[in-house]
Amino acid sequence: MVKASSEVDSQPPVEKNSPFTFSNTLRVAAIMHRRRAPPPPPPQPNRPIHFSPPPPPTPPPPPQSPYSS
Repeated sequence: MVKASSEVDSQPPVEKNSPFTFSNTLRVAAIMHRRRAPPPPPPQPNRPIHFSPPPPPTPPPPPQSPYSS
């Protein structure tokens, strides 16, 4: 298996008997992410978001019953 010198220099050595390495998993995940384009994950509560989420819809007021009085 021949690799480009840039990949060998930028990636740490891995076991020869494991075809699926962490970098390969990330690369395949990135390719699948670009191919499928799944919906973005919900924003994390501990991570600041750069947009203000829409306010929750206000519940309608309870109907006024004419017989309540």
